[in-house]
Amino acid sequence: MENSTLTPAQLRYLVTIDRLHKERRPLRVTTIASDLGLARSSVHNMLDCFIDLGLLTRSEKGVCRLTEDGEKTVRSVSASYDAAVRILRTQFPAVRDPSEAAFLLISKQEHRP
Repeated sequence: MENSTLTPAQLRYLVTIDRLHKERRPLRVTTIASDLGLARSSVHNMLDCFIDLGLLTRSEKGVCRLTEDGEKTVRSVSASYDAAVRILRTQFPAVRDPSEAAFLLISKQEHRP
């Protein structure tokens, strides 16, 4: 999947999903919504989008899992995000939270599984 097809909001979700997965937290709508501070309906819609893109699957019990393509995309997105945040913190130390700028920057790059 090319990153140019992913919006900054989708990238934010993927970075969050990656972190929750690494923390061994269940990938459920409620967990992700709570972590992002968003409404469950918004998260549900985004996860449906990721399912349509082949990045996630969801069990009957509502537990989401990354597909192989999803894992590759998340690794690529997370690596680019981490690098962008490091650069922004180095170059612009007065900026308290460079995460949104990092999502905007990496949304212009390509990420392929």
